[in-house]
Amino acid sequence: MSFFQQCIIQLFRFPNGHGALASPAPLSDNSGPPTEYPVPSLIKFLLLAGILAGLIYGGMIALVTFVEPQPREMIQLIPPARLNK
Repeated sequence: MSFFQQCIIQLFRFPNGHGALASPAPLSDNSGPPTEYPVPSLIKFLLLAGILAGLIYGGMIALVTFVEPQPREMIQLIPPARLNK
């Protein structure tokens, strides 16, 4: 498992040990103590959103830096009727 995958897993690991996203507790099982599935914190969400925004921004910077447009001549004919208006 790569370092990046381990970081993502740690980012979404909950205090109760579950590594999955939060889901509601089953309604039919009332025999044991109530099970909580805490929602990821706002800080984790903002961190993930910031990383994704940074990757997108970095991709745009890479396109601007490394892709050079090729200039070419463009010709568009205009009918004489449109020039006399």
